[in-house]
Amino acid sequence: MSLTAIIYHQIEHISNWTSSTLNNILTIGNILYISKRYSLQANDSLLLTDVPCIVSLYNKVYTLQYSESLTGSLFMMSNNGPYMTLQNSLIEIFSSSRLNYNCCLLTAGINTVAVFKSSEQSFKIFDSFGKCTLLSIEGLENLVSHFQISCLEAGVVPFEIKGVFISDCQPELENVHEQLSLSLKSTPKQVVNRKQKYCSGETAEMCEQVKKKQLILQREYEKKRRANESEEFRQKRLARMRENSREKHASESVESRQKRLASQSKYQKEKIGNESLECRQKRLAKQRQYQKEKIVHESAEFREKTLANKRQYQNTTLCSQEWNVLSCKTILF
Repeated sequence: MSLTAIIYHQIEHISNWTSSTLNNILTIGNILYISKRYSLQANDSLLLTDVPCIVSLYNKVYTLQYSESLTGSLFMMSNNGPYMTLQNSLIEIFSSSRLNYNCCLLTAGINTVAVFKSSEQSFKIFDSFGKCTLLSIEGLENLVSHFQISCLEAGVVPFEIKGVFISDCQPELENVHEQLSLSLKSTPKQVVNRKQKYCSGETAEMCEQVKKKQLILQREYEKKRRANESEEFRQKRLARMRENSREKHASESVESRQKRLASQSKYQKEKIGNESLECRQKRLAKQRQYQKEKIVHESAEFREKTLANKRQYQNTTLCSQEWNVLSCKTILF
């Protein structure tokens, strides 16, 4: 997937990518991945040593040149013999190499991502692990920190990194011993049919197992990422979620809104009905604590408005009760 993203960067600049682009990369990358595994007859995941030197995509042939592999441990603080820190490896790839690579493949543990250098201190990460994402990160140190925080493994986590340089010059195909070809003519049906052909039988079952494993690891990654995120980043994430929710609710139809509210109400009733006594006590205690904190931090103006609303509600209720009593007396007499 990551190599496909690097090649696709030659077709459409990464700054113009949309969610549709990411889905297209996943589809093409899956076909390339499975066809490569068949050609190597490999049962395990492909390594960086297995990446092809020639790829034909959309009737255009791309030649790929790779740097020497740089290896080390994800949490190393300084170089140790042939092993390098991740930061020094990235500097070597992006700044010190003869070809001056602007993208690379990075394998840390069991996950491989594509890293793009947009400018001197601006990077993008294409990660197809679990949910396909395209992240933007400013600063080399923040880039290294991202990989360290998002790592699900403990202890010594080896990494391998390779710079990738791509040219679209037509090679001498008869002199090339290894060629990976995928001729797509912008027909999604052909892509799906070819994907189904490769993912049949045992391969389909294997793909399903890999997908389930990726979803489990993705959930674990999200838990760890949120546990380690700063308060500022958490507030930004929650604010972004609230904004997306408001935009979604503003554009939904009346029917959709009613269905959503009914579904939420049903879920809450079932949740409260099935909760244990301990969970119920915790929930009520949390609600009381929230109300106390809300009252303590509310402004004087807001408090006056709240009390005025309460008085108005009480007066309305009292008037209604008095009217009912008078109506009953009138009927009796």
